[in-house]
Amino acid sequence: MKFLYTLAILILTLSLVHGAKPEKKETGDYVSLRISARVIGHYTGRYSETSEDLSKNKTYLDAYTTSYTSVTQWKVKDLDQPDDVASLELVSDKPQVSGTGQGMMKEVTRRTVIEPSGRKRKATDIIDANWTYKFPQDNHPLPARVILHKKAKTFRIEMNDVGPDTTELQGKTEISIDGQKQSLPNPLAAPMGMALSVAAQNAAIPEGESDRRLTGKFDPEKPFAVSGMAVYNASEIPSYKMMMNSLAQSLGPGAVVNGDGKLHVSYTLAWNCRPTDIDAVIVPKADYESWLPAASKSGSEPGNAIPFEVRLIDTKTGKEPKDKTAYFQCDLLEVSKETGSCMNSPSGETEPDLKFLSTDNPDMETVAPDGRTAKSKEKLKKCRLSISSFDGGAYGKLKITAHLNDGRTLLAHLEGKEGDISLPYDEDGNHVADAWEEARGVKGKDPGSDDDEQPLGDRNKGDGLTLWEEYRGFLGDGSHFRTDPKKKDLFICDTVGGRSKRGINRFAALSKLDVHDKLTEAELDTTRVINRNHGEGPHVVDQHGLLLDSFSSAEDAGWAVGGPGTPRVIERVLIHQNLSDTVTRKLCDTSKTYEYYATSLAHELFHCCNVWHHGPGKDEIEYWKSRTVEGKKELFAYENQADIDMEGKGSRIFAFIGENYARSYSPEDPVWNTPFPVNIGYPQGEHSGNDDCLMRYDISTAIPDRFSRYCLVWECQEPVGQGLCASPAGTGVNQMGRKPFSRYVDAASGRGNCTDQICVNDLYH
Repeated sequence: MKFLYTLAILILTLSLVHGAKPEKKETGDYVSLRISARVIGHYTGRYSETSEDLSKNKTYLDAYTTSYTSVTQWKVKDLDQPDDVASLELVSDKPQVSGTGQGMMKEVTRRTVIEPSGRKRKATDIIDANWTYKFPQDNHPLPARVILHKKAKTFRIEMNDVGPDTTELQGKTEISIDGQKQSLPNPLAAPMGMALSVAAQNAAIPEGESDRRLTGKFDPEKPFAVSGMAVYNASEIPSYKMMMNSLAQSLGPGAVVNGDGKLHVSYTLAWNCRPTDIDAVIVPKADYESWLPAASKSGSEPGNAIPFEVRLIDTKTGKEPKDKTAYFQCDLLEVSKETGSCMNSPSGETEPDLKFLSTDNPDMETVAPDGRTAKSKEKLKKCRLSISSFDGGAYGKLKITAHLNDGRTLLAHLEGKEGDISLPYDEDGNHVADAWEEARGVKGKDPGSDDDEQPLGDRNKGDGLTLWEEYRGFLGDGSHFRTDPKKKDLFICDTVGGRSKRGINRFAALSKLDVHDKLTEAELDTTRVINRNHGEGPHVVDQHGLLLDSFSSAEDAGWAVGGPGTPRVIERVLIHQNLSDTVTRKLCDTSKTYEYYATSLAHELFHCCNVWHHGPGKDEIEYWKSRTVEGKKELFAYENQADIDMEGKGSRIFAFIGENYARSYSPEDPVWNTPFPVNIGYPQGEHSGNDDCLMRYDISTAIPDRFSRYCLVWECQEPVGQGLCASPAGTGVNQMGRKPFSRYVDAASGRGNCTDQICVNDLYH
C-alpha cells in the first residue's frame, strides 16, 4: 500500500509539472529599429473651355512632403512563443515629424460683355486661391512595428498610418470680377486638395503580409544589423486612379487630373549589435555639417568629395585599443540616382550620385564597380575613406561596420550620435542639405514648394522651379551653381555676346530678377527646358530658358518670337545686328543722346516675362503721297503701298509741321511725289503712358487729331525710354494737361505699370 501511495503521489506530481504553463523568460536581448518614412503626395488639375464669347481656364496644384524618423527599441521578452512570434516590449521610441504643404487654384475667365451702347468689350474674371498647411508635432502613431519569427529566422516590418490626422491650414482667395477686386480670408479648393494629398499618402502604405519589400532574414544566435529600403506608389492602387478619373469628370468635359503619393521607407534593424568594451567612431576630416555636394561637370569626373576617418576606441581608456583590430565594411545606402548631374546638365546618365573611388581610398582593399561599397584592408585600428559627389543634389547614407578580429561586429557612428550618417548633413531627411536651408532661410520648407516672392511682378509667386530644383542647381558655361529660392530666376543662352551683355544687365537691373546668362547651347538644350533632369524629384512645371540670337533681314530692332508671354512661348529672342548703340533725338527744347541697343534688347527680354506694350494692337505705318484731284494736288494717306495706284483708295489729309499747327506741309512739296512712310502714333497706343519706359514705342513721326489732320513732330522728336514704368499714367510728352497737348495720353486699360506685369513662371499665363 505504501508503494502504491508513493506511486500515486509521483504520478500526480508529474502530471502537474507537465500541465503547467511555462513562464516567460527574460532573454536579455534587444532589437532596435531606425526607420525613416518620407511621403510625397500631390495632385494637379487642368480644365479649359472655349467658345466664341468665353474662355475659361482652371489650374489646380496641391503638394506636400512629410518626413517621419523614428528610433525604437524593444526588449525581447520571449522568443519561444507557441505561434513562433517573439514577444517584444517597447522600451523607447523617439519619433521626429516634419512636413509642410502648399496649393493653389487659379481660374481665369475671359468673356465678352455687351455694354448698353451695344459696344462689345472683353472682361476678365480671376479667382486666385493660395494656401499652405503644416502638420502638428503631436499625436502621431508609431510609424512601424517589428515581427520576429524564430524558427523561420525572418523579420517583417509592418507600416502603420504615418499621415497626420489633422493639419493647420492657412490661405486666402483673391477675386477680380471685371476689374473689381475682393479678398476672401479662406482659400477655395484647399480642403479638397489637402484631402486628396492625404488620400494619396494612405493609398501608398503597404497592407497585408504579401508585401515582401520590408522583410528579411536574421539569426537570433548572432548580433547583426541589416538595412534596407522600399518605395511604394499610390498609382499602383487601381482605386486611386479611379478617384482621379472621378475628380476629372467633376471638373468638366476634357478636364485632366493627375495625382500620386509616394512612400519612401528606409530602415536599419539591429540585434544586440554593439559591444560595450569597444566603440567605433567616425570622424569627419572636413566640415561635414556645412558640406554641399557639387555636380559633375563632365558626367565622369566628380564635382567634389568629403573625407572621413573611422577609429576603434577602447571605451575604458578612451584611446586606441591595444589588442583589437578590424576590417571596415563601408556602404553607401539609399544613394540617389538622378538623371544628369544637375537640372540642366547635357549628360543624362543615371549612375549613383555618391561613390567610393579607388584612387581616393588607399586604405580600401576592394571597391565595388558601382562605387557603393568598399572593404578596407585587414587588421586596422583606423581607416580613411573619401566619398565623391557626382550630382548637385546627391544624397545618401554612410554605414560603416567594423568587423572585429574576435568575430564581433560593431556599427560605427559619429561622436555623440547614433545611426547611419546622412550625406549631406540632413537632420530632417528631406534630401536638402541643412546647411543650405539655413543659409537661405528656408529651413523646414517643403522641397516641392515654389514660392519665390521677389520681384513681386504680377503677384504670382514662384519662378517655375521647386526649392529642390534650385538646391540641386544648374550648369552655366560648365560651372555648377545654385539659385536663391526666395528670388525669381531667368536663364539665357546668349549666342550674340559682346554688347548684348549691356542689354542683359539693363534688363536684370530693371526687372530685379536673378538673370543667369552664361548657359551654353548644350546646357539650354533644344527643348529649352531648364529643369528637364527632374527625374523623381519634386517638380511643378517644365520651366524654360531663353535663346538669344541676332538677325539682319528685318526692319524691327528686335523680336521676342512668340511673345509676349512667359519663357515657354518664346521660340527665340532676336536683336538686330546692325542696331546702333545710341541714338540722338531732337527734343522740343534740346537734343539728347540715348542708349538704344541695350534698351531695345531689354525691351524684348521683358516681352519674355509677360510684359506687354503700353497699348493694344500696333501703331501704324501709313504711306503718304500727293495726287492731282480736279487739277489740284492734294495729299493722301494709304494703308499700304499696294493701295496707292488703286481707284477709291486713300484718305485726303492735311499735314502740319510741329505741335502748334503753325505751318502746314504743302502737297506740292517734292517729298510727296513718291510714297513716303510715316509712323502714326495713336492715343493709348504703343507710344502712350510713361515716356521714360523702354516698353513704350518711340518711332512715331505723326499724330492724328480729331479732324483727321496730322501733326508731324519731326521738329520735336520722341524721347527714348530708359527705365521701366510703375504706373499707366502718361508722363513727359504724354502727360495729361501738357501744352499744347498730350501726345498719346495715358496707357491703355490694363497696360502700362510694367513692373506689375513681370512673370517668368511657365505655370501661369
